[in-house]
Amino acid sequence: MMRYIAIILLAPILIVFPDDANSQVDWWPMFHHDLNHTGYSTSIAPNTNQVSWSYRTGHGMNSSPAVADGKVYVGSWDDNVYCLDALNGDSIWSYTTGGNVSSSPAVDDGKVYVGSYDEKVYCLDASNGDFIWSYTTGGWVSSSPAVADGKVYVGSYDEKVYCLDASSGDSIWSYTTGDDVFSSPAVVGGKVYVGSDDNNVYCLDAINGDFIWSYATGYSVWSSPAVANGKVYVGSTDGNVLCFGLQTDILTQSDGFLPLKPTLYQNYPDPFNSSTVIHYRIPVTSDVRMEIFDILGRRVETIANNKQSAGYHQAVWNAIDRSSGMYFYRIQAGDYTGTKKMLLLK
Repeated sequence: MMRYIAIILLAPILIVFPDDANSQVDWWPMFHHDLNHTGYSTSIAPNTNQVSWSYRTGHGMNSSPAVADGKVYVGSWDDNVYCLDALNGDSIWSYTTGGNVSSSPAVDDGKVYVGSYDEKVYCLDASNGDFIWSYTTGGWVSSSPAVADGKVYVGSYDEKVYCLDASSGDSIWSYTTGDDVFSSPAVVGGKVYVGSDDNNVYCLDAINGDFIWSYATGYSVWSSPAVANGKVYVGSTDGNVLCFGLQTDILTQSDGFLPLKPTLYQNYPDPFNSSTVIHYRIPVTSDVRMEIFDILGRRVETIANNKQSAGYHQAVWNAIDRSSGMYFYRIQAGDYTGTKKMLLLK
């Protein structure tokens, strides 16, 4: 039997190269191969650039193919989801959504799950492309779904991560981040790992969507987390690759990741106009007080003053009624005090 490795180019052509004829089948049913997003396959990859077949869609594409049960599933900017014969590239079926399909399909239990710029998540019959259900979010869906234990996990440009029933499309839970969710969730060990445009990496409970922890990077997190050997790996548009695990300043606990020391982060954006977000972390439950001071040291506002649990937190300062200039923010959490400066420009 022949197997195939599929590659998408930013052009409306799907090109496939032949794999070793005697290799054992290891299908690639979803984005980055598996729920851990390791991108690892036991397939024997081709050692030449011989093209076996190509298929032209109606536009460019950045959807990554899923390959399962002898079929290739992929989306296109022409609004279609395509199913092609992995052996010869012949069209088996196509389904037209209401928008660009940049999401990469996931195939599970005879169904195809994929997002569209028409703000919907679709479930289609993998054999013939028949519509089964769709779920309307509040924004574009370019995140690629992960399917585990009868649930579909996916992000949306409405700032949310969704968990849907894989059979009916009914909403099970949703979690609101602080900005668009382009990242594709990784689902491992009862937890969902995903990035957001609000600069955070999130860990959520896969069953009920409860917050477990978050980590503030320096910029948007479009990267999709990978989980391997007890560690979480993810990239950020601030230029850093992050690894969360026992060898970082984060300790694995039974209820998630907890920080070992208190930290106050630089606000984002900075400089800013109107509002900014201040991230911080505390290692134990503490009385937290966050205050804003002007350049003369006068307190202008208190934006947090309550008991908070151990973990990662954020506070938002709405400065719409304040004058441009340098300000300082100070946190007091137990015995810890931290101060940083920020610049308001209008």
